[in-house]
Amino acid sequence: MIPGIRNDGLRLQYTSINVVSLRCAGTLAGVVVLGAAARNGPGAGTISATAGGLTWQAPNSALAGAVCPIPTSAAYLLEDGADPSCWVRVQVDVDYLPASGGAQVFLGDVYDNAVGQDDVAAANAAAGSVSTLNLTLLNVSGNAIRNALLWLDPTASGISELTVSSDDTNYYQPTSSSDPHVLAWSTIAVGASVNLWLRRTTPSAAAFNPTILNMLQWEWEGA
Repeated sequence: MIPGIRNDGLRLQYTSINVVSLRCAGTLAGVVVLGAAARNGPGAGTISATAGGLTWQAPNSALAGAVCPIPTSAAYLLEDGADPSCWVRVQVDVDYLPASGGAQVFLGDVYDNAVGQDDVAAANAAAGSVSTLNLTLLNVSGNAIRNALLWLDPTASGISELTVSSDDTNYYQPTSSSDPHVLAWSTIAVGASVNLWLRRTTPSAAAFNPTILNMLQWEWEGA
């Protein structure tokens, strides 16, 4: 797998900055974690070095992914063996990469994230509040993306506070890729992006919720 995109081919951004909904701590020599799919969830995953390259095993997964060859220093995508949508994007310096060994990478939800909606403390939301965030989905793959769909995770705590829109006028709460109100884009060209808006209606006396961006789910074809 060359400098990788695959499952990372459609990236969530805010003012041209990649949105990271998980923080990463710990890594292997010569490897810097650039980002992690929210689907990994919090916990400890493992990056391992072998003679052929690197592997990733997500938290709570029983299977490491296929070996990703690392021929040169570059950015690569490492995927879990049980669920390839659980990935980490890494920058590798081959001069420091060990021939073997492993290291745990600890993933946790980002609190007080400067990118995305601010935490809302109960004291500041006594009367409730409504906030809207404009995000984009950017096609960083080498192919046109087709049939992109975006919805909200129906199992997530706090979903009742969220709605999404593709035009900042009509807001919905789609909870699956087959929902009649799922946000849909037929084609996203190479290097192009599409807009989406995330609206949070914070009820009276609500506390902060650090997992808001983790509730977004999307899929596509062609990357």
